Amino acid sequence: MYTAGPGLGAGEPARRLADSRHAVAAVQHDHYIGLAIGQGNRSAAARIYRGAEVRKVAAAVGRSRVAAGPTGAVVVTGRTSGSTVFRPVSSETARRVKNAARERRNEAVRRCDAVRRVLAQQVRMADWSDPATVGVVAIPTTRR
Repeated sequence: MYTAGPGLGAGEPARRLADSRHAVAAVQHDHYIGLAIGQGNRSAAARIYRGAEVRKVAAAVGRSRVAAGPTGAVVVTGRTSGSTVFRPVSSETARRVKNAARERRNEAVRRCDAVRRVLAQQVRMADWSDPATVGVVAIPTTRR
């Protein structure tokens, strides 16, 4: 059998299988909120993850970098960047967080549109396909 042999990489399938088993055991909930260590639950950067997504991340990084807490939280430690904690949330909380994020995104789009409408009255966008004319050109105002 390949995993029992002495060849180079012979233990890799066994390690991957152990990582997958560990991920399945660690990730027990359907919805998680993902936060960088130190962020609060109300952070704008908070994102909802399905349990399958957290399981996939846990299996990919390996059992040496994943820890499960007694409350169901899953911590994935980073090699170069910070760690991320995935806290379990109810489906209602997940829906509420997703709706709030959608509302923030829509509000940002509305604000951008409003800024463009105001700017359209005062500036003209230059031809972006020509490097010599890239930029914004102010429309001269005439005084009466």
